[in-house]
Amino acid sequence: MAHVAHQALLGYDPEAILKDGCPECERRANSGLRGILELDANNLNRLWRRMLNERMSFQVNDQHQDKWGRYRSACEQQAGEQLYLLGVLEEKRRNPSDTWDPDRFDVS
Repeated sequence: MAHVAHQALLGYDPEAILKDGCPECERRANSGLRGILELDANNLNRLWRRMLNERMSFQVNDQHQDKWGRYRSACEQQAGEQLYLLGVLEEKRRNPSDTWDPDRFDVS
């Protein structure tokens, strides 16, 4: 499956990590952790921060909020929820303060 031209999609948001209406983005969103593993390091970091903003009420450099909360698309929301579940699983086996570090996947 391949990406379609994101700019041509209805409701296109250039800041969205995964775009609704793109078959490849939707496949990744529906693939759970396997789809998240296909994200590059920068987009994984961005998704992690948005998930923290949404689920933990952190204010981590993203004030965007709309019908998907702080996510930019339904695909992104679905992937973010999977990432949150991974964090919960990890929290159960290690120090919780390490698990929810906003800079955890920072690539800068």
